[in-house]
Amino acid sequence: MTVKLETGRVFHRSEAIAELVLEHSAIAPVLRRHRIDFSAKGSLTLEQVCELNGTSVEVVLNDLHRAVQSPDQRPFTDPRAMSPAALMFHIVARHHSFLRDVLSVSEGLAIKVERVHAGREAPLTRIREVVHSLRALLEPHIEHEEVMLFPALLEHSMSKEELIAEAAASKTDHARTSALLSELRQLTNDYKPPEWADSSVRGLYHQLEGLEADTLEHVHLENYVLFPALASQRKETEEKR
Repeated sequence: MTVKLETGRVFHRSEAIAELVLEHSAIAPVLRRHRIDFSAKGSLTLEQVCELNGTSVEVVLNDLHRAVQSPDQRPFTDPRAMSPAALMFHIVARHHSFLRDVLSVSEGLAIKVERVHAGREAPLTRIREVVHSLRALLEPHIEHEEVMLFPALLEHSMSKEELIAEAAASKTDHARTSALLSELRQLTNDYKPPEWADSSVRGLYHQLEGLEADTLEHVHLENYVLFPALASQRKETEEKR
């Protein structure tokens, strides 16, 4: 199903941020800019997450309103209208492929930047360490999904208990990912290269910002669309028995 973004939308502080992003993809960059993680904290309301971050909810609301005043009028596919199978294929084709590439490129750049600019007043070593940690966490995670988890889900060969355990393990990895991405945003001053930055530093920051944007969308889809859809599908199957 394709839909048009709604202009003039009025946001409310009591709305869950995961649902807001599903309804209005144009607000995702605004939330990232305010360091609001809609992938790991999507069940929280806008007011709750702003309070946790020490951010003014009024400022965020104003920015959200501006973001949807003139949205992209091209239709987009609502992931909630996709079957779990279609959504899994979408996640692998779009997000897993991108993730492998960006993690490899980012780690190579982080190593180079740390070596070339050693001694600069910038946390280059820690940036390299966090990128390495993300790669060490996410590459096995997506490999497990592709080789074991998603095929088992497509074949309906997992028990309810196994599905619950897998969802919990995924959410644990997602929470660790969220913490590492949050640290990267702080370390890079919201991905703003320092004045002395050369092309390698600017390239690294650009790659890391893209990594954050795509990963938050990826995790958001799994946490708030795929796993709930699978749980609902299983419940319907059990009720028919």
